[in-house]
Amino acid sequence: MILFPRTWNLVDLTRFLCLLLITTLAACSDTETNALSLSKKDVSYIMEQAESGDPEAQFSLAIMLDEGDRVDQDKQQAVTWFTRAAEQNLAGACLYLGIKYEYGNTVKQDSTRAAFLYRKAAMQGWPSAQFYLGSLYLKGDSIPINRVKAYTWLSLAAEHDYPGAEEEKNRILPLLSEEESKEAQQMIQEYLQLIYLQ
Repeated sequence: MILFPRTWNLVDLTRFLCLLLITTLAACSDTETNALSLSKKDVSYIMEQAESGDPEAQFSLAIMLDEGDRVDQDKQQAVTWFTRAAEQNLAGACLYLGIKYEYGNTVKQDSTRAAFLYRKAAMQGWPSAQFYLGSLYLKGDSIPINRVKAYTWLSLAAEHDYPGAEEEKNRILPLLSEEESKEAQQMIQEYLQLIYLQ
């Protein structure tokens, strides 16, 4: 299930879906026939929109640059565009950039920055970001291990049947004290309210 920011209007949603369609068609294209490939005009349009500040276009361009899809591969430029889109709270960009920071892919490894970015996407209801954030709190790589936060975020991801979330959540539960379990349940309810019911 794709969840969109509550602040989007119909124009934002339509623009995002058009860019998603263009990028998806490019990813699915048959390179022999180019039956579904992006034209130079489409790529130029995405670049133009990215330059004008459109976060969805910035994210699309970042993916294209990162993969070398329809443009010359440039992972450093991809990070720049992921960052610009993430600065505008685009959840997908926050997730991608968070993964890059967690694993040191093209950027210096920084789990604190990864957690910050995952949280931005997680607070927009992205189960994958909730899972990654919970897992990061469980690992404690450069950030303190926090079983309560790990359990909280993994529980939220499990609410959406994110693969592995239920198992990880259940693995943590016996390690929580009664007080920690109550704290986690309270946090889960607070986040559910903040994320989904506003």
